[in-house]
Amino acid sequence: MLDEFSTNSQDPSANQDSNNSQNSNNSQNSYNNQNYEMNQGQYSFWKEQMGQQSTYTTGQSTTQGNPSMQNGYHPDYSNIGEEPLIFTNDGSEGGKEPRKRKSHPFAKKVGLFVGKAACFGLIAGIVFCGVNEIAYKVNPQSASANILDFGSDSTKKLSTTTVLDDAVVPDTDVTKVYKSVLPSVVAIDCTFSQSVNFFGQNYNQDSEGSGSGIIIDESDTELLIATNNHVVDGATKVTITFIDDTQATAVVKGTDSSSDLAVLAVDLTDLKSDTKNAIQVATLGNSDDVKAGEVAIAIGNAMGYGQSITVGYISALNREVTFDTGTMTLMQTDAAINPGNSGGALINAKGEVIGINCAKLATDSVEGMGYAIPISQATPIIDELKSREIIKEEDQGYLGVSIIDITENLASMYNMPTGVYVKDFTQDSAAEKAGIQAGDIITAIDGVEVSSASALKEKVISYKYGTTVTVTLQRAENGEYKEEKIDVVLGKKPADSSNASNSQSPDSNRQDNSNTDPNSGFGN
Repeated sequence: MLDEFSTNSQDPSANQDSNNSQNSNNSQNSYNNQNYEMNQGQYSFWKEQMGQQSTYTTGQSTTQGNPSMQNGYHPDYSNIGEEPLIFTNDGSEGGKEPRKRKSHPFAKKVGLFVGKAACFGLIAGIVFCGVNEIAYKVNPQSASANILDFGSDSTKKLSTTTVLDDAVVPDTDVTKVYKSVLPSVVAIDCTFSQSVNFFGQNYNQDSEGSGSGIIIDESDTELLIATNNHVVDGATKVTITFIDDTQATAVVKGTDSSSDLAVLAVDLTDLKSDTKNAIQVATLGNSDDVKAGEVAIAIGNAMGYGQSITVGYISALNREVTFDTGTMTLMQTDAAINPGNSGGALINAKGEVIGINCAKLATDSVEGMGYAIPISQATPIIDELKSREIIKEEDQGYLGVSIIDITENLASMYNMPTGVYVKDFTQDSAAEKAGIQAGDIITAIDGVEVSSASALKEKVISYKYGTTVTVTLQRAENGEYKEEKIDVVLGKKPADSSNASNSQSPDSNRQDNSNTDPNSGFGN
């Protein structure tokens, strides 16, 4: 019966036989009566199931009526695309009614909302695209920021990032600074003579060391180079290597061990014209203006391999670091200061020398703690050292005193000023003739501070014998020290004696900085 309902799409008269027999009318009436009964029963059944009449759509038209009676319509067996038949109560075929769509208030609201949303999205998209186009016109580089473009083609690849030009990243590129400063930095190689005791016999043995230097000035006859004192201290030969790999011999013009500074001189006649054209005098900056966090670039002859560069930052200012020669106030940086960097340049981002690299902290628990002498602190000492005359050893001045360092520990313990304590003096020496006494504490020579025995020695031998110098000292009177200035005419060192003005008794109370590498990058 369901098959009949689902397939009964033709007019009932189409089932009559083609002949006009006498029983055709009876057969037709019987068929109609059966259809009527079946439809009537089916109508009652679907009416109970479906309730009131409803509106539905099949094909292109809409029909109103009970779904059970629409041409044998069943929800599971719809006749899509055909006009359903409407049966009257007597089973006869009724007229076909046009289907009507029943309006629904909720559907109207949904449609209205969707329409508004679509309009809003369209307008927003147009505005967004317009703003982007304007932005790209103003700043064309911003268009390259969209590196992802997936689109509808899943095979598309990612686009590459944009390489920035020099104008965008000048602060991160140290290449120009390195190339600009490198002609003013030199490598220093030294030869040292050491006495070795072998089975009771003393032998002299040569050793090598390397460091760095900075070209700071040029006179009519000399090229002047600043470095650390510990780089050249005790050297019998000093060789300078310039940027073009040419070499020249240098002499030590002046040293100051307490500040760990030295100035070397190279005879200009020893330099070729090509070398003179290749090298430059460094531009000195002002370390007083340096701030923690600034970029720091260290250039030097690391490990003796030749000039190299390390980059970091100024970690701290005014760090007090204690060495064998005394306490120094230094700048701290995390730019690597390796053996051989001593005496090299610490550069700021402008290419100015802001410090002279001198030491590093070297323990298993510490990294990135290097130190440099602030250039503003070093400049007055360097100016004094480079003005010294190179004097032959036999012509050097002689003071004739036996001295001991007064360290800060001794000064605080015995309430004494820091300086060089005069323990004794030789008979008929320049010191005795000038009135210097045992117990006096020498603090300066010609206004230049001397805080150690080695500094006093270096200052005295920088003068030719017969030169008059002013010695500043502290003398105890009634338990208090008072400053005095005494003029001394320097004598000549006896041929059979070492320079007593430079003799020094070891200070048993001197403390080494246990956190500082004993070598501290010095002399390497």
